[in-house]
Amino acid sequence: MDNTIGNISLTQLPNGAHFNYMQATIERVETDNVAKAKVPGELAALKSAFAVEDECLNISRKNPLSDPIAEADARRDGYYTGYKNAVRGFLQLPEGDLLTAAKALWQHIADYKIDTKAQLDKETGMLTNFIDDLQGKYAAQVTQLGLKPFVDNLKTANDQTHELLMRRDTDNAAKTVSATKSARRDVDTAYRKLIAKINAYATLDEAGELAPFVDAMNAQILRYKRNVLNQPASSPTEPVQPTPPEEGGGDSESPDEI
Repeated sequence: MDNTIGNISLTQLPNGAHFNYMQATIERVETDNVAKAKVPGELAALKSAFAVEDECLNISRKNPLSDPIAEADARRDGYYTGYKNAVRGFLQLPEGDLLTAAKALWQHIADYKIDTKAQLDKETGMLTNFIDDLQGKYAAQVTQLGLKPFVDNLKTANDQTHELLMRRDTDNAAKTVSATKSARRDVDTAYRKLIAKINAYATLDEAGELAPFVDAMNAQILRYKRNVLNQPASSPTEPVQPTPPEEGGGDSESPDEI
């Protein structure tokens, strides 16, 4: 049986998954003395290219707008919590129109189930719709309970968070997308050369010294195909060919994710 390392569509991996895959590959080569001895030059080239990819991803996370975003997010969370607590307080009334208004607003809160610890864009979208309701169909209840200052300030903070997130995405796109794609292409080229050389040795490896490394790499490839690329659960049997990488650098990602 041909015991070689199978192929994987590297360009389809999102940035975070691509980074993790290459990091795991480098660590796997470095801890396997047999494989490491076969590809010293290829390993050095892969590590060098990977360092550039690492720097590109780090730059995307060092945007100066991150702190203002966190501050705006904290403000809106505070206004939302204050609004929620105020409505809860009115629920303690024994009866009357104020209690009726509070019940309507509390049900509205319960319907949305907003989590202030949710991913930033998700919370922003939920709060946008939530605030629209408070300024529209629930405006009378908000005014009746004197909660308009909470709602107005919540809207201001949420709008500011949205604007800052958009600006950060624009900045990151302008600064890092092209650089990341270029870095990924270089990493993919170095990876293919390393794997191709390992496979060349593996086809002549009658003693099976490379088998543990090959099996471990194939298990890694299979896991990424299943869990990241959502491909059918089958063993990777097609060997890597020393061909240039495909055009493109995979999906771009928000720094809040992966």
